[in-house]
Amino acid sequence: SAGFRRHWPHARGIFCVDDGGLAVRVNENDHLQIMVQRKDADLKQAFSLLARVQGALATALSNSGHSYARSDHLGFLTTCPSRLGTGMTIGAVVRVPRLSTDATKFRDFCKRLGLAARCKVQQPSAGSAQDTWEVSCPSRLGTSEVEQANLLVRGCQELLKAEAGEVADSSSQPREAADDCQEQDGGWEEYEDEGFPTDECPEELPDLSEHHSMMVQVLREKPEIYG
Repeated sequence: SAGFRRHWPHARGIFCVDDGGLAVRVNENDHLQIMVQRKDADLKQAFSLLARVQGALATALSNSGHSYARSDHLGFLTTCPSRLGTGMTIGAVVRVPRLSTDATKFRDFCKRLGLAARCKVQQPSAGSAQDTWEVSCPSRLGTSEVEQANLLVRGCQELLKAEAGEVADSSSQPREAADDCQEQDGGWEEYEDEGFPTDECPEELPDLSEHHSMMVQVLREKPEIYG
């Protein structure tokens, strides 16, 4: 309904450097997606490169009379609501064979660190181990890019300590990282929420009239969209 992916593959493309460490995707889901990846663990350098590229693009847009789509209330505006805020997805790949023996407990441990975990081998073949995981910071609203990067760094440090046996029990509350992510929410599918009942309509619905909604504003200005 948003119209994205319309007229594929026209006006779509990807620009990348030779070593594959930097790519800019144009008009895939969002108008612009900057991707930085490294084979080592130098997250600081990856973040620094991302900041430089983003700043250069912002300057170029400004010089041509344009800017990123951004709301003071919601941050950067993206096609998928789950990326509103910083619009940044930051993650790292870790190999933790000891810690991830029980995938459910490992995901719970990551959740307490404020991270989401996804196994890199979704359908392992016979004899292959599910010990390589991609951990990422699912929170984008209410925190800055630097805070999200630091949360990932602290979370990975805790995971590696637990893997090395320096944390006696991974079911215990992590020390420093847990204090920083008490109020941070993840993606819709990662956390349980009371929400609305699925089997019946409640007698009294909440008043959402004062809540910010870009779609309501658009529909009020252009009611013909309903047709």
